[in-house]
Amino acid sequence: MFSNDTHEKIEAYLNDTMSIADRADFEKELNNNPELAEEVEINRQMLLNYDEYAWGFFPKNSRNPDARAVENYLNSEEARVLSDTISLAKDRYKAQNSSIRRKTFFYYAAASVVILLLAGNFFINVDTPESLYNDYRNWETLPSQVDRGKTTTTLSRGEQLFKQKKYAEAIAVFETYREEHGAALSPQTLMYLGASYIESGQYGKAMTTFDQLLNSNTLDSESAYWYKALTYLKQGDKEKAKLQLEFILLNPELPYFEKAQELMGKLK
Repeated sequence: MFSNDTHEKIEAYLNDTMSIADRADFEKELNNNPELAEEVEINRQMLLNYDEYAWGFFPKNSRNPDARAVENYLNSEEARVLSDTISLAKDRYKAQNSSIRRKTFFYYAAASVVILLLAGNFFINVDTPESLYNDYRNWETLPSQVDRGKTTTTLSRGEQLFKQKKYAEAIAVFETYREEHGAALSPQTLMYLGASYIESGQYGKAMTTFDQLLNSNTLDSESAYWYKALTYLKQGDKEKAKLQLEFILLNPELPYFEKAQELMGKLK
């Protein structure tokens, strides 16, 4: 068993607050006292596992919103209380003999792993608007104009360009078709055009296109609410996305009602 004075020396040694002379004397003692050396190593490992790793898990200037969310938790009052509790337990265990201390060290190590796993799980499962957009954009379910047999070669080409993720080229094809024919685009073509605008970052034009779809008075027109919600998600605007979803949730018969329920639950 080590005295409180010895533990204070260990902490001063590890925190580099000893004078040069005291440090030299303490290191001589370490060389001649294997039990003391073992005690110092245990304390060193605890500092590494608890202070350095747990609280330095994410860089302070991280731009990743998920990392910032976890960092905010680790800096919260709840996490600080947990930190104080662990620190108090660490202080209490210093009064125990070295055998008990070794066991307790492993308990702390296990607790640190659990905390980090929980934090990691939280990190992985944080839903951001961008991640939700990627999860819910359903472009593969857009109705094919080719299958319907009511399309021109030009519109078919635009659809194929969209599926190849050549969004700028798809936009050019659809807009050129509109200019040349002087007629409103079909609801299906508006879906492809609006989605192309979203993917190319032209959100204002995407909204205008989906408003045209909404005003088309067709069976597909009210799917515009869903696409507008996706547009807002892509821009990171959760509140406006929720507003569009609320329109869908007013009527279970509207397209994407179940998807809207699911997505709304993740946005709250």
